[in-house]
Amino acid sequence: MRTFTILTTKPNEIVAPLHDRMPVILAPDDYDRWLDTDFDPACLIRPFPIDEMVAWPVSTRVNKPENDDAQILDRVELTA
Repeated sequence: MRTFTILTTKPNEIVAPLHDRMPVILAPDDYDRWLDTDFDPACLIRPFPIDEMVAWPVSTRVNKPENDDAQILDRVELTA
């Protein structure tokens, strides 16, 4: 049986207005340290730097799992 876990941490300034947590995102330079059994990865469980992220509004279609297509990530115009 294959399993996985999504680790979360406190949100950065981009995600905070949307949610009270965000997934842990590892930078490529941290991959080897994360997988090293002699390394304590606790210091890597932190919000991802905002200067390496981009955010844009998307359709509320993302809220339904049955909407499994690439168009749910298209930018939409916000309305009042």
